[in-house]
Amino acid sequence: DEARTRNGRMLGEEGPGEAIAAQIEAALTEALAQLRQEQGEDPADWRWGRVNRSELPHPIVAAYDIPAVERRGGAGTVGAIGATWREIVDFNDLAASVASMFPGQSARPGSPFYDHFANSWRNEDEYFPLLWSREAVEARAQHRLTLQPGG
Repeated sequence: DEARTRNGRMLGEEGPGEAIAAQIEAALTEALAQLRQEQGEDPADWRWGRVNRSELPHPIVAAYDIPAVERRGGAGTVGAIGATWREIVDFNDLAASVASMFPGQSARPGSPFYDHFANSWRNEDEYFPLLWSREAVEARAQHRLTLQPGG
């Protein structure tokens, strides 16, 4: 009988550690199979953004939909899903501060500013300067909207 047992177990019987290891291995095997189905056979081609995208469909007119943007990174990164504004503020030199936003500065379809930040948002390493002085704003202004009261 002693030859048939090891550490109080019958030979071939799994202990708690082996059972947990088998469950972990099965879960990892299943996860990899699912990733291969969703992302393809080559792990070098797998991208977070293929299944994590920022999508901006227009609520009424599909012709005004902004194409989806693949996101890089995960929930703990600057490029996390859901954010539409990122900024890096240099408190030592405010003029060196930068930001990025998605999709654009205008909500009016047809405006050149409707989705003009979509590509830089996708690239995640393209930012525009934050302007802190009137002089800086005036020097970079591309458009001016003047509102006057009706009479």
